[in-house]
Amino acid sequence: MALPYGSGYAAVRDGAVAWKSFMGIPQSSDGLEQYASLAALADAPADEAWVYACVSKRFKAAVSVPMTVRVRQGKELAALADVPDAAGEDLQFLLDSVNPVDMTGSEFRGYTQASRAVWGGCGWKKVRGSISGRTRELYWLRAPDLTAHSEDGRAVVSWGYHPDRGAIEEILRQDVLVFRDFNMRSQTEFLSPLSAARYEIQVNRSAAMHTAATLANRGVPEGYWKAAKGVDVTQQDQSAIRRFIRTLRGPRNAGKSLVSPDIEYQALGLNPKDAEWLAGRKVSRMMVSAVLGVPLLVAGDDDKASVYANFRDAEVAFWRGTMVDQLNGDADVLNNWLLPEFDPSRKRLVVVPDYSGVEALKPVWAEEVNAWNSWVDRQAVVPNEVRTHFRLGNPTTWGDKPTPNTKITLRPDPASVGIVDLPSLDGSTAPAPDANPPSEPGDDTDVPAALRAWGRGLYRHPSVRAFTAFGGPLDALPLVGPASDGVRTQIEDGLRRRHSAAQIADALEGVTA
Repeated sequence: MALPYGSGYAAVRDGAVAWKSFMGIPQSSDGLEQYASLAALADAPADEAWVYACVSKRFKAAVSVPMTVRVRQGKELAALADVPDAAGEDLQFLLDSVNPVDMTGSEFRGYTQASRAVWGGCGWKKVRGSISGRTRELYWLRAPDLTAHSEDGRAVVSWGYHPDRGAIEEILRQDVLVFRDFNMRSQTEFLSPLSAARYEIQVNRSAAMHTAATLANRGVPEGYWKAAKGVDVTQQDQSAIRRFIRTLRGPRNAGKSLVSPDIEYQALGLNPKDAEWLAGRKVSRMMVSAVLGVPLLVAGDDDKASVYANFRDAEVAFWRGTMVDQLNGDADVLNNWLLPEFDPSRKRLVVVPDYSGVEALKPVWAEEVNAWNSWVDRQAVVPNEVRTHFRLGNPTTWGDKPTPNTKITLRPDPASVGIVDLPSLDGSTAPAPDANPPSEPGDDTDVPAALRAWGRGLYRHPSVRAFTAFGGPLDALPLVGPASDGVRTQIEDGLRRRHSAAQIADALEGVTA
């Protein structure tokens, strides 16, 4: 039978609402539609833990890298401390202290990177000085609050700033620094990386909600209760049964069951497999990490016991594959749209990120030490340069000259094992000294001071290493210079006892006095 249009429409509408309410389908925006707009994506880090972990990593990484102003010196870039420049110092102060109201320079960099991850970019509003016309303050603008005004869809004439609270403001194009990622659909609008992973974000969030709901109802058997056949259950009995079943809810009541002669349990087999939820969450995490450029291990995925052995490699990949490119892009925006106010020619100053404090970009300590040692052996650097680089102490009097090549090579004659050939100062190989070399004239009073200079590096000296490996005699000339047989014997005795350089020098001072 056909119903009137009005009554039939109302019945269908009301029935749908009642059916959704009966089935437990939420009427509020609790699904994928909540991330449909650019402004709504700001809720993603608050709703989904993995998104927060990745965005937080990029935020903290950007905070740790300052933007520094350098002065061009030919092909080199000098620091302002070495080449003072008034305009450069003003620009550096602006980047470090962006404004006296709400943010510091490090927070500015962090929020810029977080904006790139969540919204695909942001804006910096310039506040210029009344006299010089240069930018004196900078203020961060959210991407969802900015609307590009353009006549041809390519060149922006001005930006409309409409915050949630406050008056709408029209800002000229030259008074806004815009940081944004690529957008193939529009040159003026922002494109959020999270929009490409919105379904994966929802999968992870739904899986977490399912797990929480399962835990909260774990005490209730997976099925339903019904009255036994032929039993008349009154309204009062139904209320009592509902109260009893509610007491079974929660993790503390796991394993408990309702025992009643009038109630039967009917099992259900419609529950999703836990393995499928876990696999879905893993895939969603991988996708979010991919679009945000944060490796799984760096973001906190350490479900394997051996992951920490690869943590440094993951950090290096994060910095070189994501942060270096992003921060270099931020510096490029500053060099193109802010620097000309302080250096109109753009030939004297340049803004660059300072990566010197990033541990992940530094070489491994052992590899760096071996590299510097090889340069010392090749006489490319002098010992004092090594001491300065590794902060081993003040320069020494002997460290300004190249160290002679003292590489130890064994003679091919098996009968002479234990006797080594040491290259001379000019690079030619001379035979090792005899087992009982003649005394060498020299000033033994200088030996203790020369010995002390080696400090902790005494047992790494090639002559000492050859002595401890083959049992002597000690070639004292490269170690302390010319020395008499008695002094050399004293040094050999101290080395056999594994005394320090200072202890051996103290014992020698009584002999050479």
